[in-house]
Amino acid sequence: RINGIIGLFLVFLVLAVFLNVGVSFWVAMGIPVSLMGTLMLLPFFDVELDSLTMAAMVLVIGIIVDDAIVVAENIFQHREKGESPLEAAVNGLHEVALPVFTTVATTILAFIPLFFIKGMIGKFVFVIPLTVSVSLTMSLLESNFILPAHLLPRLSSRKQQNVGRGWFRPIRKRFEELLYRMLELRYMWLFLAI
Repeated sequence: RINGIIGLFLVFLVLAVFLNVGVSFWVAMGIPVSLMGTLMLLPFFDVELDSLTMAAMVLVIGIIVDDAIVVAENIFQHREKGESPLEAAVNGLHEVALPVFTTVATTILAFIPLFFIKGMIGKFVFVIPLTVSVSLTMSLLESNFILPAHLLPRLSSRKQQNVGRGWFRPIRKRFEELLYRMLELRYMWLFLAI
């Protein structure tokens, strides 16, 4: 339990460096919500919590956080552009809902072949794709329905909008300049890659 709390706190700290503190909190809360949902659903598939199930949950934690980060950051950017909190939540989610769904779907598809392993190994291994699939589905539901509702009050607060982001603007500007230069040389990079 302590390791989980420490891990969640560290995730929150990293998120707080790059995102607004309030947004970081709700993004980090997506992890326990998704994992608790997974633990509630696994018994319906006659699966208990064991070392393989826990390994699969650890494996998928990064992707769970990624879904919430993409949604929260896009909602936050819409708010920074001057949209009302409700418009920012709706438009920000709508803009990334399909890419987030595609990410989850392709990851689940990558694990589906593990369902078809035969024999004794197959009986043990099937919990990995099942746990990954259930966790990612819970993450998708959480980031699309629960997270925007939790972000809405944070978006209404003017004080919260720029906290934790000002230091990153010069880095972003330099990165954009570098990216434009690299894109101007795209054919050279393609040639070198080939």
